Amino acid sequence: MNNKFIKTTAAIMAAVSVCAFAGCGNKEAATTGNGSATEATDKKDNKANTKAVAKVNDTEITAEDFSYYVFVASQMKIRELYPEFTGDMKTVDFKKKMEDGKTLEESILETAIQKAIDAIVLMEKGIANGFVWGEAEDKNITDQVDSFLQSGGEAQFLEMAKSMGIKSVESYKKLYRQSMISEGVLKDISENKDKYIKDAEELKKHKSTKGATAQHVLINKESTKTDNPEALAKEVCEKAKKGEDFAALITQYNEDPGATPAGYTFGPGEMVKEFQDAAFALDIDGISDVVKTDYGFHVIKRLLGGYEVLAKWTEECKIEKNDSAIKKTDVSGIVTEGIEAQKKIQAAQAQAQAAQQQVESGAAQAGQPAAQPAAQPAGE
Repeated sequence: MNNKFIKTTAAIMAAVSVCAFAGCGNKEAATTGNGSATEATDKKDNKANTKAVAKVNDTEITAEDFSYYVFVASQMKIRELYPEFTGDMKTVDFKKKMEDGKTLEESILETAIQKAIDAIVLMEKGIANGFVWGEAEDKNITDQVDSFLQSGGEAQFLEMAKSMGIKSVESYKKLYRQSMISEGVLKDISENKDKYIKDAEELKKHKSTKGATAQHVLINKESTKTDNPEALAKEVCEKAKKGEDFAALITQYNEDPGATPAGYTFGPGEMVKEFQDAAFALDIDGISDVVKTDYGFHVIKRLLGGYEVLAKWTEECKIEKNDSAIKKTDVSGIVTEGIEAQKKIQAAQAQAQAAQQQVESGAAQAGQPAAQPAAQPAGE
């Protein structure tokens, strides 16, 4: 049922995979023929803009690192406003209004700065509260990046990074680390709540509007349990609202194979809209009415989770935003550059695949008996 499509860690790991598939393991696979111009551009792009757009305690979020969060936020927001977007930036108007009245650009910047701040808060407070991360994990990140640099070269690695709004190798390493830790902390909170939640009643006062943790019972549209899935969902809903154990109802009725006892922890745009809206509207421990989606019929229970812990931790941090620096962010430039880099990678991937097919075709022909071509009818 899970329909997550924007996650910071997933985005970074996907980019690493794209790098490998596009020929980053072969320095000649994506040669463009204008190496000197590319190198000059890369050197220019790698001049780190160290001006902070925000600060969490003593940790600064630089404009250079912020561009990554801008690009990731743009991918969600552009497709929200332009569902048929195919990569043609001429079709995107960053001044167009969203449903909430904010322009697309304003919405992207608002989402990006919040995600950047959340990542730092989760990283710092998570480690301080027992999330395990040490030198071995840092070394693993460095080794992975160094391996790609050695096999593909810095220029190709930077092209891959650019496809996500990342400007330098060091920024990539830093963002990779932030993403791995922040996502790991959210997962750890879901799986080990007692480790992070000491006073549940107090934490309920910090109900988040930025994300939620929820369990659900899903009765599929093509249910194997009943000929009338909506009626069964209403029956489950009635039982849940009367106080029957929700975990027992999940065990008895749920048809979501991806569900776990911890439920789903998700932010805006990471689940189907009907499910998200219903979960966000619930109080902690609240039970929804039956919610219909393309998957079927859901009964949702909201739980205390990572976003409530994050809300509490955020209140405990000193957060400063540099609104002037944020507003000066070149959203269109970051997105356009990232999209163009993606197109280059896709073209290199297609070129590498075509070359591989030629090699395989040549090898197959070389292995055929010499008399076989002559046996073909003339003219074929």
